[in-house]
Amino acid sequence: MTAIIRGTRQTKVFAFYSIRSPRTVSKVDYAVRHFRTLLRNGNTSSESSLVPTLLNPISKRRIHLGGPKYKEFMGEGGWVQHRGTLERIDLEMLSRYQHDCSTRDEEVALTTFMEHSNIEDEWHSITPSILQGTEEFSNVEDSTSISQQVLENKEKTENIRRELLFINKPSGLLSVPSRSLSDCLANQVLSSYPGSKPCHRLDRDTSGIVLFGLTHDAHRDISMQFAARTTSKMYVALIAGRPEKDHGTVNLPIGKQRTEEGFNRWAIGGYKPRESITEWTVDEVFNHAKTGAVFTRVKLKPITGRGHQLRLHMKAIGCPILGDTIHGEGGLAMCSSRLCLHANTLEVDWDGLRLKAESVPPF
Repeated sequence: MTAIIRGTRQTKVFAFYSIRSPRTVSKVDYAVRHFRTLLRNGNTSSESSLVPTLLNPISKRRIHLGGPKYKEFMGEGGWVQHRGTLERIDLEMLSRYQHDCSTRDEEVALTTFMEHSNIEDEWHSITPSILQGTEEFSNVEDSTSISQQVLENKEKTENIRRELLFINKPSGLLSVPSRSLSDCLANQVLSSYPGSKPCHRLDRDTSGIVLFGLTHDAHRDISMQFAARTTSKMYVALIAGRPEKDHGTVNLPIGKQRTEEGFNRWAIGGYKPRESITEWTVDEVFNHAKTGAVFTRVKLKPITGRGHQLRLHMKAIGCPILGDTIHGEGGLAMCSSRLCLHANTLEVDWDGLRLKAESVPPF
């Protein structure tokens, strides 16, 4: 797991991960506590940084997250980062699904939708970069004024640490408590940051950035930005097949629909549908010669924030998201060990500045 610390002059990377071994658990627990202490104290010097690594499934050695070997895996396609390692997508299963996606005789047991926490992944904090705000350097000619702005931005950075907390949520962890499960990201963060509240949420199976307000005023301010749609979110996803165009917009309303099992689930149309808009762009297309599987990495920008919006909109254009056990079927749902959907970036306004948080894409 990684946290990318971006400043105006340098980039620093921290990481910690969970290893289920009696000899190493204590070291990992110490690393987690130590890292959170660094964030609280504002001490992010390179001397005290932790090396970001995950398990190479082929060599069984640890590789740097975001490093050359990691990028090599991601460039090859078909690998997802999950449970502290890289896992291979079942491309043969995906190919069979694509060969005849309309078949109903495929005997593949779908994963039962159960609410449980992913105990093998840990959430971690991300320090956002400060984008140019109302005091743009390009409009300042006096070097004294520039130095003053640097000091002011440093003070604002300290205020950000006291007011806001960007968290990289793992897949398989609820954002907020449910009726049957209290273990969730919000409660875990609350135990380390008393008074913190999430300003928005992600689906249980979606990984990526969630923003918490550490004070009442901060929570209210950011929540109002989400309601007013002044924030900017970008997701990365792996979808089956390839869209006909390189970019486009899906504008289909989403409401609730009763299933045969008695569940109320999100659906296109449905009961009391609300406007739902998603912009999408093709990032890279993968064609696996051996199996014939075709899948695409896309960037998704939700203009609205409806339940399961990205899953439903990608399915509506004929390219459902890999690993979707709720709206997917057969080989599509089972070809990946996790839902291939990740909240990659988040931008919000704070104290006259535009903040941007980023996390390393897991596929």
